[in-house]
Amino acid sequence: ELDVPDLHFGKLAWGEETGMDYDIKIARTMALTAIDRLLQFMQYHEVNQILLPWGNDFYNVDTEAETTTKGTPQQEDTRWKKTFREGRILTQQIIDLCSQYAPTDVVFIPGNHDKQRLYFLGECMVAAFSKNPNVTIDNGPRTRKYRQYKNVLLGFCHGSDEKAEKLPTIMSM
Repeated sequence: ELDVPDLHFGKLAWGEETGMDYDIKIARTMALTAIDRLLQFMQYHEVNQILLPWGNDFYNVDTEAETTTKGTPQQEDTRWKKTFREGRILTQQIIDLCSQYAPTDVVFIPGNHDKQRLYFLGECMVAAFSKNPNVTIDNGPRTRKYRQYKNVLLGFCHGSDEKAEKLPTIMSM
């Protein structure tokens, strides 16, 4: 499982104010560096499949007005169309990288910042990888998704709609 949660692609932060600068260039570098390091670890293990949960506030905003899904204003680095495009390019690049190592199952998990944008991104990835037999994309509408690997059940959600103490009972239903 390779996971880069809460990237908040598009977020703008000024280091003097927040302790760290952040923009789409920094987010892109962080994501690619993390995925590259995780893929490098695979050379020491026999890997027959990659599970790539994607989303969990991948984008920082959901609307043209630079707000989250529920309308909370955010500071954005650039124009919303550019943010979406650059995020799509990054996502496609990461999925392609993973698929070169092993069959890759991508599970789109919406966050509380980007429910609509993430769905649109997922549909773009369904189209982009429709002819790649090494990639499966789950862009279904459920906010919680599950995968079974041997005798282990893995559950994925952003956590903004679920209480942590309720997850075991939610998962068993």
